[in-house]
Amino acid sequence: MVVYDDTNSEAPLQIYDKGVTRNGIPRDAPAFESFGEFQLLLRAGDVHIPKIPATEPLRDECAHFLDCITNDARCQSDGLAGLRLVKVLEAAQHSLRHGSMAVPVPKED
Repeated sequence: MVVYDDTNSEAPLQIYDKGVTRNGIPRDAPAFESFGEFQLLLRAGDVHIPKIPATEPLRDECAHFLDCITNDARCQSDGLAGLRLVKVLEAAQHSLRHGSMAVPVPKED
């Protein structure tokens, strides 16, 4: 289980080792034949909290933009990224208007 909390400056990301195991039954065993065979055990293990440096997102974005100008590099959020985003949003809107039908996102030209 993963928990992300952007308001927690000390531990914004927490990874919990949790799961369910079948008591004494191999994973590849067939399905249970009776209720008596149905035994699941909850497992709660360690919690991992990776170190994530605290940064200001807008400052990082501006620094990246200035770096791209200085080094004549392609920005992560260039016009093509904006075009891809607009295509995804248009497909989502079309899907909502038509009963949540699947709508393919057109490929880049």
